[in-house]
Amino acid sequence: DISLPVGATTYVSAFAVTNQNYSFKLAAPSQVTFTSSASAVASITTAGKIVALTSGSTTITATSIGITPSYTATIKVTVR
Repeated sequence: DISLPVGATTYVSAFAVTNQNYSFKLAAPSQVTFTSSASAVASITTAGKIVALTSGSTTITATSIGITPSYTATIKVTVR
């Protein structure tokens, strides 16, 4: 989980782990998309930059592109 004051920014990255336990960073925006469930609270750019806009909570979802199987990860962001 991430907690940010209004107006703050931070970056997130997405990693995938294969069945052979090999970890690799997904390159944004060609291999991963980011979305915010409440973009009025915190937005996220295609590069993974989170911008805290107003008090509240949102969930950031990272979804892989062009990788089989597909990977999805979420993180809760609280803006205070």
